[in-house]
Amino acid sequence: SVDIDDMAYVLSIGMDEESADNILFTFQIAVPLNISGGVETGFAESEESVTVHNISIIAKDLFSAIEIANNQLAKEINISHCKIVLLSERITSKVFREVVSTINNYDEFRPDTLIALCGINVQEYLNSISSPFEKNPARYYDAFFKKNFSSQDFYTEINQFEKNIVQVIPLLSENPTDSKSVILNDYNNIAILSEEETIAYKILSGKFSKGNITTPELNTAIMLQQNTSPKIFVNTTEQKPIYKIKLSFHIKPPHTESATSKTKKETEKYIKQICFNFLTKTTKELGIDTLGLIDISKPQFLTINSFESYNWSKKIKTAEFDVIVNCDLKK
Repeated sequence: SVDIDDMAYVLSIGMDEESADNILFTFQIAVPLNISGGVETGFAESEESVTVHNISIIAKDLFSAIEIANNQLAKEINISHCKIVLLSERITSKVFREVVSTINNYDEFRPDTLIALCGINVQEYLNSISSPFEKNPARYYDAFFKKNFSSQDFYTEINQFEKNIVQVIPLLSENPTDSKSVILNDYNNIAILSEEETIAYKILSGKFSKGNITTPELNTAIMLQQNTSPKIFVNTTEQKPIYKIKLSFHIKPPHTESATSKTKKETEKYIKQICFNFLTKTTKELGIDTLGLIDISKPQFLTINSFESYNWSKKIKTAEFDVIVNCDLKK
């Protein structure tokens, strides 16, 4: 057994690649005494009220960094409460692959530990991140990063039978409420999705659930709730695959009197446009399949040989899409 006073509980881990052989690890460690009996709100300036302590270490891998941290802190690093692992947007695929493998094989990491890329210096991000409303920093991560991409999601997708190596994970910036994402292809960062493109991806992949959107025409926030998972139908011809995608939502304007047919029409138009733009960017411009459309197309073929000989690497770039959006007004 280990006394709790001899433990250092890590809330988040940041990784900036220093060189080909070294990584700058930043461990954000909880200060239990200040969390339980310290200030009422936020990260105050006095030393007694600081609820986290960051320590940065240059090492070759995570295990080496943990050993160095143990010696510097004279405590035992505990990873079991780690909420999120942040990696630099510029991190190489080799290091990214090693990090995911380490997280999966290190039993102290929980399956719901989040993985995200950071568009700014990770060390600076963790040094500045704070919440004025929560003296327990763990709740800050729960509030902003829940329902995002967990290490279990990542490892399951990257190792599934069909070897789908295209993934979309969150990209963090100075503003933690931004909803940007990164497209990874075999651990390589190949494109950044804007907030609209990220919303479109979540909608088309069935991961949206509910949230608020603002359409250009209405210029007001609309509460959007996805009724069912997207229904995708495919027709393959000799020339190109044609996909019909049906989306269904409940929408609710901020004021009951503004719930008009125009609200419904403009919301449907907006959702259709951002989804079509996302599909065009990923398939025609990047030539990748982020939604697993190729797998959905398999029943169209009688044999495996006919499916594989369809030349999907070229045909996915010629795919056509018909996005049908239906919104029901809630008053």
